[in-house]
Amino acid sequence: MSAAMQTEINERLSKIPHPTAFLATVDQQGAPQVRPVTLMVCENKFYLATSSHTRKAIEIGNDSRVEFVTPLPEGQNTGYLRVMGHAERITDSRHALQVTQACDFPVDTYFGSVEAPGFFFCQVKPTRVEYMKPGNMRAIEVTDEYTA
Repeated sequence: MSAAMQTEINERLSKIPHPTAFLATVDQQGAPQVRPVTLMVCENKFYLATSSHTRKAIEIGNDSRVEFVTPLPEGQNTGYLRVMGHAERITDSRHALQVTQACDFPVDTYFGSVEAPGFFFCQVKPTRVEYMKPGNMRAIEVTDEYTA
């Protein structure tokens, strides 16, 4: 993927305050479970936060395979960023604080702090990444930029 393509994706994401991702996890029966979450992107890495007591956190703990799609609207058109991979829990509170502050994620509002016992923070490590520019009808694979 070209540097220009990476810049384009980053610019689109930066225009969306607290971008929504539709996260799919795998439940105990192997069925996909989808719900909206706030996506944090920092230095080309993808992060999610939730309460450790939610079904999504429990499902990630049981099976780390995840996928999310983030809509990228532009006028009458909507593209997307689609990421498939594995969610890895991050327990380093300094790292979590750096990312959540850089992304202006309201940790204090929802959890009190990144050190709260119920705070679940993870990085999605991609195995495949697709991008569809708003107005296009076909996605392109951009995995190499996110897995290097």
